[in-house]
Amino acid sequence: MIENKWEKRCFFSVHAESTHVPNLILKNYRDLDLTEKELVFIIQLIMIGNYGTLSVKEIARTLNMEEAVVKQNLASLMEKSLIVVENVQISGQMVPRYFLDGLYDRMVDIWALEMAKKNQTQDQDLRSPDQAQKFKVVLSSIEKEFGRPLTPIENDKIMEWLEQLGFDADLVLEALKRTVLRGVYNLNYIDRILLEWKKSNIRTVHEVIAFENHKMNKNKKAVKKTIYPKKSMKNFDDLYEL
Repeated sequence: MIENKWEKRCFFSVHAESTHVPNLILKNYRDLDLTEKELVFIIQLIMIGNYGTLSVKEIARTLNMEEAVVKQNLASLMEKSLIVVENVQISGQMVPRYFLDGLYDRMVDIWALEMAKKNQTQDQDLRSPDQAQKFKVVLSSIEKEFGRPLTPIENDKIMEWLEQLGFDADLVLEALKRTVLRGVYNLNYIDRILLEWKKSNIRTVHEVIAFENHKMNKNKKAVKKTIYPKKSMKNFDDLYEL
């Protein structure tokens, strides 16, 4: 007899036969519309499944259970579409055998739902309150200037600017100003401006102004000098192509 508690724990965790039960079943058995008794019965069926599927009589004998109780449990699980019956040929005879295919299909659905919720939670966690506020400011500004609500695809484009490409909201609003001054009302033009700024390693509004002044001075050297009013949209006509 094993008397030491550590030896007993080691024996039953390593040497003794065991049955692997997916945590999804234990955590979500109520969502599967299972009672505690049905849960125990399924675990017993999983245990029996390690040795191959059995008939009603063999299940009853293995579990030391009356055949009537086995039939009742199987019928309940079949009604819930958790168990399927297939006829298997054994010794020249077709014998019904019970499989947990329906249960596993439901588990896959639950797993997929959990993963979707987990990914959604992670996305929400990555989006800080400050980032959400920036999105709101940019969205409302563009909708106000365009005079219409933006589409879901356009909303995604704004999130791409702020989150994936890392543009500051002030920089996006500066690109919006230049788009509206040019008389253009679509996100593609804003996107082209932002990508040009990113290519030039521009991160702030101050750097934008310096970049545009340098570009305008460069253009003036190539053509006859012309004076335009300050902040006229003509200042930006030749800076960003349509």
